[in-house]
Amino acid sequence: MTLESGIAAIVADAERAAWPPHDLDAPVEPFEQLGLYLGRAGMLWALRRLGSALDVPIDVALLRGNASLLIGETGVLLVTRDDDARLQTLIDANAEHPSWELLWGSPGTLIAARHAELDASRSAEILWARRRSDGLWQQRCVGRDFVLLGAAHGFA
Repeated sequence: MTLESGIAAIVADAERAAWPPHDLDAPVEPFEQLGLYLGRAGMLWALRRLGSALDVPIDVALLRGNASLLIGETGVLLVTRDDDARLQTLIDANAEHPSWELLWGSPGTLIAARHAELDASRSAEILWARRRSDGLWQQRCVGRDFVLLGAAHGFA
């Protein structure tokens, strides 16, 4: 088996297992089920990156108002590329999110902008200006102030 045929077999197996969606993928709490972090948008993105041509609709309207990359509308629009004008609006709107981290804050929407070839210069300027003297960010997550390092809630 070649690497390519192995990847194709994994993709085919995942497609059979993932669609139609599992009952647990129903949008009880939309941000928990549809985004890149936990939901079908992340699965769809991964499968497409591996060569899948699966065309599964994702109702981005269920995520309206949440601009985050991993659990919000931004990530889903990045995957679906249905509305780059809306994606740019979300990137701009998230420039001063109090969580200066990948999951909710502007670092995540900066990544979205880069992959979609959209403008995030305002976000980058604000992020740079808000850094502390040690190069980290004081941020507000889940109602508390933190200075964190790490892939999701820190700035690594």
